[in-house]
Amino acid sequence: MKLRPRTFAVLLAALSGGAGAQPAETAATAETVPPRTGLIVPLTPPDTLSAPVAPKGPAFGEFSFTTEETESSLEVTLRSMFESHHISGPGRAASILEPGRHWLHDLELNARHSLGDNWTTEFNAILRYTDSRRHDPQTKSLQRLQLVASDQVNHLTLGDYYATLSQYSLNRAIKGIGYQRNIGEASYVRFVAGAFDARWNHLLNQVEDEPIDRHVTGLRAQTAGDNYRIGINLVSAWDRDNDPARTTEDTYRQILPAFDWEYRADSGLRLSGEHAQAKTRRQTAAGVRENLSGSAHRLNMDGTLGKLRLRGRAERVSPDFYTMGGGAALDRLRTYVRGDYRLGTVWSVYGAYDWFRNNLDGQLAATTRTSIPEVGVNARGLFDRRSLTFATSLRQRRVDTGAPQRREQVSERLYVSLADRFDQVSVRGEVEALLNTRKDTSPRQSNDDLLYRLVIDSRHLIAGGRYDLRPYLSLEHQEVEDPGSGRMVRTDGARFDLRLLTQGHLSYGLNLEHRSTENRVPGAEDTRLRRYALNLDSQPALLRGGTLRAEIGHAEYRFGDAAKNYRERYVRVLTDIPFNFGN
Repeated sequence: MKLRPRTFAVLLAALSGGAGAQPAETAATAETVPPRTGLIVPLTPPDTLSAPVAPKGPAFGEFSFTTEETESSLEVTLRSMFESHHISGPGRAASILEPGRHWLHDLELNARHSLGDNWTTEFNAILRYTDSRRHDPQTKSLQRLQLVASDQVNHLTLGDYYATLSQYSLNRAIKGIGYQRNIGEASYVRFVAGAFDARWNHLLNQVEDEPIDRHVTGLRAQTAGDNYRIGINLVSAWDRDNDPARTTEDTYRQILPAFDWEYRADSGLRLSGEHAQAKTRRQTAAGVRENLSGSAHRLNMDGTLGKLRLRGRAERVSPDFYTMGGGAALDRLRTYVRGDYRLGTVWSVYGAYDWFRNNLDGQLAATTRTSIPEVGVNARGLFDRRSLTFATSLRQRRVDTGAPQRREQVSERLYVSLADRFDQVSVRGEVEALLNTRKDTSPRQSNDDLLYRLVIDSRHLIAGGRYDLRPYLSLEHQEVEDPGSGRMVRTDGARFDLRLLTQGHLSYGLNLEHRSTENRVPGAEDTRLRRYALNLDSQPALLRGGTLRAEIGHAEYRFGDAAKNYRERYVRVLTDIPFNFGN
């Protein structure tokens, strides 16, 4: 890979004073997602505040049957939220917030009862009331409903249930029934049946704009030993052809058997795979029916040989393979292999190669082949400093589409990071360069994308540990070259978070953010965002284990066209009040 002079210079300048860690997800996605120039996407205030997470009640579906529980108990939790939004400015219609004052109440019930013969039942339901269409299209709604009955051998679930058979056959949430009978420690038979409706009102009532009703039944039998596992799955799924919500959509009906397995050798090698065959009938809105038959196969490998760890995957999914409840990338042949080798206690290297193509049956006019080779070096504990880490990698992504749609795109990614800790302060920095080229044009089109990020965070105990202060600072600069005009889009961002935790179940949070974009692309415009937020979290004794959270925030969005400017102010109060009853 050849670095262009400008790219090489800025990389050296950044690395001379930067520090870093592992690649950030946001940086990696810049390779495939083009920048949205001239647009500020409003942020959702409550999810961006860096404040202590309030303790939550039992997670839905995660039930613990232990002898320490009382014979019968009832837990009622009332979660309420009040929010007030004020939006001003000529462009206020672009805000995602809902103007005015709104309430939301979630009432969760968890009832538990122990029966004879080691049977335990648990009931869970959540009822919602809100006047905010931003949070729910209905004023009153049933959010969750589940009844679980279980002993050492049987496990029955009614209502909300996550149906898991295998990757290709069924792996989705349903509303219906799930039953499993255990035969030994790792062998069992599982039966599921229900509907794929995301909301209870879709199942119980006919709601405008709801999707077509889709139903499923499935069966899985698994047997397993010390070093193997074998599973046989059978799924039947169908759409309601005469659904009133149907307009121009196709409906499907299918039978899908699947076989999955796993083998673990004494040497540490693990092999697993799945093989599925789908028989599907597709019907258009005009009543035209078409029968599809396709297969899917995958093979996974994971093992170690001394200091070398190998991972691999091979998969082939035919174009006519369709799964109504599972997951698969259609019309794809893919192979992936990666090897990690540890050179010593500090250094390690890795290499990976990913290749896939479509048009397996020649049904398309052109075939697209994608290859992604990658090599990297990692180090931990440099210069006898346990906290000093270094990572670098080089990856190339080549997408080649054959005639008559001749197209060849190459993207080369160079990533470098450095991180260290000095007493109570951690510093990490990242530099990433994407060198993109279109080789099928004359002249060739090329554009470079650069990203720099510096993060500093620390933790300080004050007054003998009575106060815990946690500041966090993130600085970011990104340069994206528009492939059409060659002009640059430069974005600078800064974020500062400050958290103060006390021993009295009280914490405070401050969040400041500034982001500006200078857009040189003809017809585009500059943008700027300024935002601040304050929050307080408390566990008042009056709430008896409940929590109280208050937030206040302000955001200002500015564009090159002043007619698009707008401001947001919000106040939000959240409470979580539990009530426990038991004998």
